[in-house]
Amino acid sequence: MKNNNNANDSTKHANKKDPNIGATKTDYNSRTDSNRYQSDDETDRNSNANTETNQYHRRTKRSNSIEYYVEVMIAVDISMQRIHGNKLESYIINLMSIVSRIYKHHTVGNYIDMILTKIVLLDEATSKRIISSNAVSTLKKFCAFQQEHSTHNGMIDHFDTAVLITKHDTNK
Repeated sequence: MKNNNNANDSTKHANKKDPNIGATKTDYNSRTDSNRYQSDDETDRNSNANTETNQYHRRTKRSNSIEYYVEVMIAVDISMQRIHGNKLESYIINLMSIVSRIYKHHTVGNYIDMILTKIVLLDEATSKRIISSNAVSTLKKFCAFQQEHSTHNGMIDHFDTAVLITKHDTNK
C-alpha cells in the first residue's frame, strides 16, 4: 500500500500491485469524495506531483482493438408511424445514435460502429402481414421480409442486420 505524505490529504489513495497482470489497480474505497470521480490517470498525476521518484505505472491496452462496422436497416411498422408522425425519422436516428455510442464504449473491448443505412416504413397491409401476436411467427415473417430487401452487391443501401420497431405486443 502506497501512501504519499504531502500536504493535500484529499489526493491520497491506495495502489495495489496485482502480480497476475503487472498493472497498478486503484482501491476506490480509499479515495476521498473530492477525487472519487477522477480517472486513475488524474488521481495518479495528483498524488505523484510532489514525489521525486515517480512509481506510476500506466495501464496498457490488453487487447488489440479492431474496428467493426455493422450496417443496419430499420423497419418501422404503422403503429410507430402513427405515434411519432413526422418526427419518426429523428426518433430512429437518435435511437441508433444511442445504440452506436453503447457499442463504441471501451468496456465492449472492440470498436463497433452501428451505421444506419436504410429506414423502411411499413404500410398497413405489410405491417399486418408481418406482425402478429406470436413472436416466432413475427420473427420468421420479418426475416423473409428483410431478405427481400437485402442487396448483396455492395450497394449503398446494403445492410448486415435488420431491426423491426413496433408498438405491438408479440408475446400474447
